[in-house]
Amino acid sequence: MKKYFNFTLLTFAILLFTGCSSEEEIADNGGVPSLKGTLTFVLPMAKGATTYAIATTNENKLDIPGMKIYMFSDAADPVLEKVYSGADIVSGSNGTNATASITVPEGVSGNKTFYFAGNTATVQGTATNQLGTTAEGMLLSVFSKLITDNQLAPAHLSSANGLLLTGKSATINVASTASANVSLKRRVARFDVDNTTSASNVTIKEILIYNANLAGYVFENPTPDIAANLTKGDLTKITYTGQTNANTGITESVFYLYPTVVGSTTTIIQLVTDVKGTEKIFTVKAADILPNKRYFIKAKENNGIEFVLEVADWESAGDLETEVQGAVGFSNVASSDLTGWNANTYMFDATNNGTTITLDVATPSSKGAEFEIVNTLGSFPGITTETTSTPALTYAASYKQGVKITIPKYEGTDDLTVEIRIKDKANPKLYATVVVYSDKTGTYYPGTTLKPVVVAGVTWAPVNVGATTDDATVLNLASTGYYYQWGRNSFKGASSNLTNTIAGPLGYDEANNSTQFISRADNINGDWLKKDDSKYTDRASLWTTGATSPCPAGWSVPTVSQLDLLNKSALVSITGNTEKKRNEIKDKTTNAIIYLPFGGAIMPNGGATWLGTGAMLWSSTPAITASKTNGQMLLSGGATPKIIETPVSYGAPIRCVKN
Repeated sequence: MKKYFNFTLLTFAILLFTGCSSEEEIADNGGVPSLKGTLTFVLPMAKGATTYAIATTNENKLDIPGMKIYMFSDAADPVLEKVYSGADIVSGSNGTNATASITVPEGVSGNKTFYFAGNTATVQGTATNQLGTTAEGMLLSVFSKLITDNQLAPAHLSSANGLLLTGKSATINVASTASANVSLKRRVARFDVDNTTSASNVTIKEILIYNANLAGYVFENPTPDIAANLTKGDLTKITYTGQTNANTGITESVFYLYPTVVGSTTTIIQLVTDVKGTEKIFTVKAADILPNKRYFIKAKENNGIEFVLEVADWESAGDLETEVQGAVGFSNVASSDLTGWNANTYMFDATNNGTTITLDVATPSSKGAEFEIVNTLGSFPGITTETTSTPALTYAASYKQGVKITIPKYEGTDDLTVEIRIKDKANPKLYATVVVYSDKTGTYYPGTTLKPVVVAGVTWAPVNVGATTDDATVLNLASTGYYYQWGRNSFKGASSNLTNTIAGPLGYDEANNSTQFISRADNINGDWLKKDDSKYTDRASLWTTGATSPCPAGWSVPTVSQLDLLNKSALVSITGNTEKKRNEIKDKTTNAIIYLPFGGAIMPNGGATWLGTGAMLWSSTPAITASKTNGQMLLSGGATPKIIETPVSYGAPIRCVKN
């Protein structure tokens, strides 16, 4: 449940006679609305008590003398008519609540909208596009995109003087409206750490933050198109050892960040830890960072330990909204009939026989698992599901429960696809899937229940390598597939933000015996392969044979010429679908469609780029430059796809073509 600071706006008319009280419609003699009055904003949070959700009283602080109130006209693009600050705002009290009062000038009437900015003393700035440049006559379209002053990197944001609070009123008639509600929201995000060493076997020592936004938008959430204007930088390391509840539970308000949007800029959060005597660095999975939200950094089991972000409303400590990254996962699968396509999806071919599956399912919440059977193609009665144990805590954000599924043999004659979704009861949007299928016609793409697509004269796989669905509404392994560094096929990144890296470069044999992402600190032209390796001058052969190709038998990594066909306006039409987070490329002759999810890529330092805004797909064609460190890929963002040369140390998906 969302809770913001509720402000009540009360309008008091200054009348020429006594005995008149404040009503919904306030008029002076003759029924003409008063043109001069006092607007009193009641501020219930200014003296609010500290709650579990508020680690310090400063998080709930509002400096009324330092607040600014902006009055805008009612127009297609409203104009700033007056700025109230300092002596214009009179502090007061109303019972246990503080109040702030302003005077509407005589002669001002009609509909107005009021914007509020509190605790601006250290963030208002006077450079171009900063809050301190406001002046009467400014258009709302400009005002709404104002940013704060840059924090002094590498220093961290502090709540010592209160956190930036902003909001606006509804459109009100200043002469006749008796009351209106205003909600203020903090314009930063708060981060708590939830780790118990006895449960996770991980002791967090330090927190590192790279590429953080050093400023934030005062009134709007950042979007990829406007967030690029913000200055970014690395912050000083945070010593976590010794903080309250460190590694024994929840440590509140460890740090604050301005909002970011994955795809436009990736703030990288890393944890320096001790795992049973060995130092290990975990990278927290990337996510959109939104204002007035409380993020939890938590340990989670997902084929090993990883750290994820969960988000709740700042004011509602016990009511988790959603898990930003994380999923329901499988382990201890006791059935040789299943094909484990990834940690969240298993496939079973029911053409020739039935099976009984027993496995463990891990859910983020303690409420455990529930089941849903979805008949995607045809129907298949007779499937039974049950849980065989109660949820048991295994990590700080993972509960394990036994599951049993019985599937009979499919006796039908048509193709079949049925999904058994094992869902988290507390958040049914999170689920793992057992897909039961029967490929009677022999036309499914290997490992999926989807059929190949012919576009621009080429037969394409319907999904990226490792993916099982062409619906990218949720960007995860099932929709984006694996991420590969060019020429490698031992590393299969399950996400466009990583927790498992090794510093490069490495030799070819060492690299292809490693399942880790080979990172490069320079993040630009770094190569995962050593220059003195014999494969360094022979990389044109990588990914061109069945032995080295990540594609299934009968399929291959496309050449750059084949990928470039998806750019040709004479052959295809391209539609960007922001809701489903994918580009839809339609053959102009056959109307067949290939879907390219906006999975972005992994940068050489392990962070994400273009996630949620663009598809990036490797070709098998190297770009043999003087440094021999580039491959060629398709960047399909919005409706303007193009072929680009990219360092081979980037990680990106692959869309196979039929031989």
